[in-house]
Amino acid sequence: MRTAVFITAAVLLAVMAAAQAGAQTTINGSRRILGAWDASQATSTKVARQAAADPASCEEGEVYYNTERHVHRQCTGPNTWTDWVGGGGVMPGGAANAVQYNSGTELGGVEVNTTGTRRFLMQVSGGRPAFEALEAADVPSRKVAMYTSMTAAKCQSGLAMANFNLPAQNAPTAACQTGTTYGAVLRFAAGATQSFMDHFQLPADWSSTPDTIDVEFAGRSADAAQAVKIEVEYACAGTDSGIDDLVFQHAGSASFVPNAGSKRTITRIANLSAAGCAANDAYYFKAAVQPDPGAAAYELISLRVVVRRAF
Repeated sequence: MRTAVFITAAVLLAVMAAAQAGAQTTINGSRRILGAWDASQATSTKVARQAAADPASCEEGEVYYNTERHVHRQCTGPNTWTDWVGGGGVMPGGAANAVQYNSGTELGGVEVNTTGTRRFLMQVSGGRPAFEALEAADVPSRKVAMYTSMTAAKCQSGLAMANFNLPAQNAPTAACQTGTTYGAVLRFAAGATQSFMDHFQLPADWSSTPDTIDVEFAGRSADAAQAVKIEVEYACAGTDSGIDDLVFQHAGSASFVPNAGSKRTITRIANLSAAGCAANDAYYFKAAVQPDPGAAAYELISLRVVVRRAF
């Protein structure tokens, strides 16, 4: 009996000596630590086992560090692992302000699952916040910009034809392009004022304020010193009004100045007037083109109307 006491004391003395010498002591097997455990003076600590995935079994209260997701996981029930709220989860700091995505853990004490498209509801007067599925009414409608592109003319079997409505007098002339291409242009003679007309329908959710209309003329002139005046007038016709005697009024104006190299330029008139127009109205526009006298003719290639929407 005395011998056993002597051996136990010797082992204890050896452990104490190793600790004083700075050696590391490894404890194998099951151990329970009772009393106060103070690691405040440790140079580093690892307080949980590590694994790349949840262990197959666990008892409530166990903790491990997931090396793949870099979070601590805790056993909240027999063989049930969840992220440890406040222990390295998505938002540390306790259950009151922790949000854990796609895991079903708690949000302020409420079990949530954010898989799919959800909206977060914060209760105004009492109750817990929660996620719920989005509904069509939750997404505000957005207006879509509308683009209407029109070629000025077409050339079919060497015969040119205008794509716009032309008046009986003072009308431009459609002309096929020369060369290997078989497109066409609408030609406006120098020194004359010639016009064309067309229309498009305003959107069903059109609003004259703040929605706007721009028009862009793609044209060319052989004369680099050319300065063509372009004036646009408009008239709106509702679904219950006639179009035989439209009253046109000024919409906007601009000047065409050809590019020195290509002789081609896009002339843009922004914010065409649309006073008095309503949603679904037909917007009729009339463009009067006047090239300089004695200069080369102005050739319109295409026209684009842009209805800009306020989102």
